Amino acid sequence: MDARLHALIAHAPVVLFSLDRDGVVTLSEGHGLVRMGFKPGQVVGMSVFDIYRAEPSVLTHVRRALAGEEFLSVEALSSGLLYETHWVPLRDPEGRLAGTLGLAVDVTRREYEARWRARLFSEAQEARAEAERMVRLRDEFLSVASHELKTPLTSLSLQLHTLLKRARSRPGDAELAQRLEKAQRQLYKLSRMMDELLDVSRLAEGRLRLELCDVDLEQLVREVMERFQEEAWRTGSRLELRAEGPVVGRWDRTKLEQVVTNLMTNALKYGAGAPVEVRVHSSGALALLEVTDHGIGIAPENLERIFGKFERAVSVRQYGGFGLGLYIVRQLVEAMGGGVNVESTPGAGATFHLVLPLAGPESGLGPPPPQAGLH
Repeated sequence: MDARLHALIAHAPVVLFSLDRDGVVTLSEGHGLVRMGFKPGQVVGMSVFDIYRAEPSVLTHVRRALAGEEFLSVEALSSGLLYETHWVPLRDPEGRLAGTLGLAVDVTRREYEARWRARLFSEAQEARAEAERMVRLRDEFLSVASHELKTPLTSLSLQLHTLLKRARSRPGDAELAQRLEKAQRQLYKLSRMMDELLDVSRLAEGRLRLELCDVDLEQLVREVMERFQEEAWRTGSRLELRAEGPVVGRWDRTKLEQVVTNLMTNALKYGAGAPVEVRVHSSGALALLEVTDHGIGIAPENLERIFGKFERAVSVRQYGGFGLGLYIVRQLVEAMGGGVNVESTPGAGATFHLVLPLAGPESGLGPPPPQAGLH
């Protein structure tokens, strides 16, 4: 054997061997023999049927090889070792079958790692399927719960409205009127949360439908901000609107109103009593909306995460809510062909940028890349 080849085989995790027609070992070399408990050349002259009497799978492959077949096999030894063997028939000068030549490579580690990865993948698939099942169950529960709660909430709201109207008409019921107003605000907050759950269930079920019409974004924002004046007064925030005139586009008015409402709710909740600035303008074929607060801000690692379902960047004990408002904003804006993102510095507030095609979702503009056309 060539010296260089012999040195290579002697140090590689392989076994080079040959058998004559009767299965007697005529060559046995390679470092792989050590793991099998043999030394190079130790089994030369011995019958492979005696050596591997306790390994029936190996002998099955030996018989195929001695029959003149060329093939690849994997031998799993009782010791736990795994070898991948290439069997090649040997022939004499006249072309008659004289035995077989084999090159066995120790693939124990590779195979066990492959099996380990396959097991991990299988477990991950099972875990994912279970997680998806639990998400479906959760969404179904939220859908049913929000529907069932909506009716009694509406009834309670009507009764509170009646009681509040009566209390306001009586001079001696001023304190009662204040308490009823507080209860009405909490009921409105609860009703908004139920609306969020309903919206999420519709989105999850693919039941979101757009009713497109011509909408003046500047006028719509002005109306929403007017409704938030009382809440802004209670939190000590000042609402400021900068607009350059009508910005008319083809959108779903109700959905767009909800988007602006959610952005205003978010700004007042985390604005720490500082001013909230809103800007409406257009640029070419795009409508642009910016909502800026000067509150607690958002950490860089949370800038994208806050648009996820049930995600939040702050403690639920401090601020409450389901963590659905911004998720709904992004889903509705993208459904109308636009995009939304946020810029923020922790402790210095946040600015949400929204862009919508004036021609509506059917224009085919699609959501823009991050920051495109937002400044």
